[in-house]
Amino acid sequence: MDKPRVVIADTDENYIQSIELKFIEDFFDKVQLEIITDQEYFERLFMTPQSADILIVSEDLYEIGRSLGVHLILATQKPAGQVNDQIWSNSRFKLCLKVQTQEDSNEVLKSPLAAEIREPGRAYLQVGNNEIFELLQSGFSGSPEKSELGNQKSFDIYEVDFKGNRKLVYRQRPKKMTNARTQLDAIVSYVHDYCEKMHIEKLPEICLPDLNETIVFDNAKYGCGNNILDMQISIGIYDDPDHQCQNKAVINIGSVNTMIVGTSQYGKTNLLEVLIRGIAENYSPKDVNVYIIDFASMVLKNFEKLAHVGGVVCPSDDEKLKNLFKYLTDQINYRREILLSVGVGSFSSYKEAGYSDLPQIVLFIDNFTALKELYLQDNDMLMTICREGLSVGISVVLANSQSSGLGYKYMSNFATRMCLFCNETSEYSAMFGSCRIRPDEIPGRGLVEIDKTIYESQTFLAFEGEREIERIQNMQKFTDEMNCKYQGMHAKAIPEIPSLLKAEYVYDNFVEMYNEFKQILGISYDTVEPVVYEVQKNNMLAVSGVEESGKSNFIRYIAHFMKKTHTDIDLFVFDNYKKKLGAMQNDCLVYDVTGEQCVDTLVNLEIYLKNRYQQLISGDDTDDSWKMLIINNEDLFQTISADKVALNAFKNITGKYKMLNIFVVLGNVPNMQIVYGVPEIYKLVKESRNILFFGDLENCKIVDVPLSIVRKNKKKVETGDAFYVSGNECCKIKTPLSM
Repeated sequence: MDKPRVVIADTDENYIQSIELKFIEDFFDKVQLEIITDQEYFERLFMTPQSADILIVSEDLYEIGRSLGVHLILATQKPAGQVNDQIWSNSRFKLCLKVQTQEDSNEVLKSPLAAEIREPGRAYLQVGNNEIFELLQSGFSGSPEKSELGNQKSFDIYEVDFKGNRKLVYRQRPKKMTNARTQLDAIVSYVHDYCEKMHIEKLPEICLPDLNETIVFDNAKYGCGNNILDMQISIGIYDDPDHQCQNKAVINIGSVNTMIVGTSQYGKTNLLEVLIRGIAENYSPKDVNVYIIDFASMVLKNFEKLAHVGGVVCPSDDEKLKNLFKYLTDQINYRREILLSVGVGSFSSYKEAGYSDLPQIVLFIDNFTALKELYLQDNDMLMTICREGLSVGISVVLANSQSSGLGYKYMSNFATRMCLFCNETSEYSAMFGSCRIRPDEIPGRGLVEIDKTIYESQTFLAFEGEREIERIQNMQKFTDEMNCKYQGMHAKAIPEIPSLLKAEYVYDNFVEMYNEFKQILGISYDTVEPVVYEVQKNNMLAVSGVEESGKSNFIRYIAHFMKKTHTDIDLFVFDNYKKKLGAMQNDCLVYDVTGEQCVDTLVNLEIYLKNRYQQLISGDDTDDSWKMLIINNEDLFQTISADKVALNAFKNITGKYKMLNIFVVLGNVPNMQIVYGVPEIYKLVKESRNILFFGDLENCKIVDVPLSIVRKNKKKVETGDAFYVSGNECCKIKTPLSM
């Protein structure tokens, strides 16, 4: 096999020497290398046809392009300053049509005559140095190919009387040809047909074709593999006209944050779909966990069942969003400790060391502006994730319609940027600095930066389909295929409180938190963790709120689990006339609706606890039994407060003897301001600040709550939701349904 012929022509000997040494070093005895530094030899050589595998010619020598069979036809409206002296000196033929100024005519012809031309197509031709200088009329290729009427002209015939009045008697107008080809079209068509007939192949295109407006994603063709150390995803095809190549545009999804900006309906959501699909096809849920915040079209919610996706947050899911941010923040702290224990400083180093227990986490955000306006005004937890997440394997992909609302703090945390078509051209400069390229107004067309160079690109179409419903169906089909492929694997779900919180769920998942001294009031919306109530520390719990809000259900729940966690317990229940606690009657030592037994019960309980107290002091106490007192009757609060003996007994039960296994629950406590003159029990409730309030926090009167907490919890509560006020703290919880 012959060696490839490489010809390098350049008059700069010092420069060409360095290239020659490089070729010898890298390709010694592998190529036939020819170095040309003499211009005359170069001209003589290419007077005859030459064959070369690689031809490198400097700009100086390229001026003699005619010897290489290269001819230039240059057209311009303004020659001054646009055409240099080298081009003028190598241009034998000069054709000048009508120009605006004499200066332009002088620039081309060295004569002002072309500025005086009036007729379209009229021009002066100059060959050489005035070898030929003549006025000519250029042909018009846009004329019809054929005319059925010949050279008919428009004219009118009038009848004129002796008074000079004219009357139209005949009018001729050439008929317009419909669907007629121009002469240029006819010539091109003739040449085309002739070449096909003679089997003459079309010459190769000088430039690559334009990017297709639609390129369907094909992982087998465009995928980047599944290298866990370098998580790259193909997003489309970029065009490099300088080097005449078109290649796939790739984003490193793991090592940097990615920002996508573009006008609505031009492909931002589709690009996010491409990235999610690329992740799913190349990596398992053990390798990558995806979380999505969709505040745009909510099309991304169709990925919710995908094994790689731990959850999708929509605009109405405010609690779910808080849980997601808290989970990611907790992951940052947790992963820092893991990396520290191994002795590495980054997630990439952790993976290089061979550890695979921590998956890469990718957070997708569609429509950042809406997210910021709704949820990030008071506490911007997302900024922390963007700034500190990369080092521990948490990256963010953010899409927005504009960059102006992001701010410098966010922009500085996104190394990878892509800009789709924007109505405001200033967006391109905001994203890439000095950027002169403007993408075409085509969905999916945009600008991408590769190796510090900006290119125009066309993003893949994530899922085929002419209509959106067809693409969504294909998206759902893809989800099913991936779930089948990764059966048994799933990303960790966003910590979330079940919409229907059953008592069995609480007990089964948090059984280790229950004991004789601790009970679970519910699940906190802020932490998605159980709220534990220490019975001995605060043995009096007040329940207040509006009607039909879940107060009675909670009392039944807490009583049931007191019996479940204590083998020896006596219940004393004083219900009202509605008997909402009537289902507990068979489990009670005392169940009274009238209230007649209340005072006696209080006095007897005080005596019992007093005796236990004395036994405890003397060291003889062996009684581990529990007593639970439930007063769910508003009238009894006044009765107890008016009776000094009963009131004193109640104070001792909830104060002096509270450590002696006694739990008091006050139900149906009125939601009113505790002022001077109210029953004494209400004052004790206010002093203890141990209250479970069912209702909107802004309507809470029984206890003062800081305005900042009220503003934070503006969302209307649902049945079973309550605010647990303990001391100076307040948190929203969901109480379980009673069994």
